[in-house]
Amino acid sequence: MLTMEQAIRAMVMGQQRMIDLSARLPEEKYVYPGWTMKQVIDHLTGWDEMALCLIEATHGTGNMPDPINSLDVYNTSSIEKRKPLPLRLSIEEYVITRKALVQAFIGLPKDVAEKEIMFPWGSAGTLTKLLQIWVEHEESHRNELFGLLKG
Repeated sequence: MLTMEQAIRAMVMGQQRMIDLSARLPEEKYVYPGWTMKQVIDHLTGWDEMALCLIEATHGTGNMPDPINSLDVYNTSSIEKRKPLPLRLSIEEYVITRKALVQAFIGLPKDVAEKEIMFPWGSAGTLTKLLQIWVEHEESHRNELFGLLKG
């Protein structure tokens, strides 16, 4: 398991790799069934927003997000919310949201980072665990997309 500092570094570097990938894959090509590269970026931004909301709620500066009954519905909602944006603006939102998320993780006191919480999708864990999930989630998408380039 990565330390908090290693995971934060991985989030920053991982995002840059994802943005680099977006320039190498045709914007209109489906990289997943029904998802373009832009939609993958929008999906990641939606989850970054969710993580930021969880941090704020756990830190006492925000409200817990509503429960997520279906990951597919949440993913679709995140993508639909950003549908009008061109890829360039989707990437800009991804960068801005990730920067806020990274800053939130950096500013977390250890007791808050290690507090057990219930995630909106029904499992329990800590914000430290959430960060690990985020790094692995994005890395999984990135590896699949790199595989498309290698064809």
